[in-house]
Amino acid sequence: MNYLILALKRSGQHAVMNWIQAHTNQKTHNNCCFGWEDRKLLTMVGRKEATEGLANIEDFNMDDWKKYDFPLFPFLNEAMVLLVIRSANNWLASCYQRKFQSREEHKDVYKYLDSGYINDRKDSSPSRIDLYVKQLEQLKNKNFMVVEFDKWFVSKDYRKYLADKLHFEFNDVADFSRKYVASNGNGSSFDGKIFDLKADEMEVLSRDKAFVDDKEFFGLSKTFQEKCVKALKKQGIMK
Repeated sequence: MNYLILALKRSGQHAVMNWIQAHTNQKTHNNCCFGWEDRKLLTMVGRKEATEGLANIEDFNMDDWKKYDFPLFPFLNEAMVLLVIRSANNWLASCYQRKFQSREEHKDVYKYLDSGYINDRKDSSPSRIDLYVKQLEQLKNKNFMVVEFDKWFVSKDYRKYLADKLHFEFNDVADFSRKYVASNGNGSSFDGKIFDLKADEMEVLSRDKAFVDDKEFFGLSKTFQEKCVKALKKQGIMK
């Protein structure tokens, strides 16, 4: 069984990916944003092809699913496709925190929250908030298995449920992997890697509280929440 994870940067996707890898012992391929024209998944760094195991694509534009006929990719012949979605305001806060980063290349997740940009595969992309909304619009799409990062983070029962749905046997030793801070993107936006081996103690479910008095964050959050509500109403999830 192959697994393709579609998610946004700062969504917690790498923690989930590492957790699956700990259970399945499969090889991982990070950010396979190239090769799509040839129905291949090639990593951004090194252009290595994912032919089996686990692969992810960061800041994936859901419009590309049909544009490139992803279901016809050989990797997806026997695969499950996961959408890892983090709660809106905590995802926004984790992205916004990168505003204060010293490394310019890590500020992209903040800079393009509300503006279009050139993505990792050098394509024009909608804003990252709009990318989030596009993924939120897929909650009822049976082609994708939605993984709620917040629930995955706090609930062992939910992780057991996911293991069953993903066709592997849950075990406590592999589940310990959630305590490691994923190294991708230099770890947590707030804590870096200082919580390594105790990542389950990080305050990842209340990140937005850090910006309660920040006017820019408030404006972004207001617009973001309005778009999310519209997407949920469109699917009949909210009235």
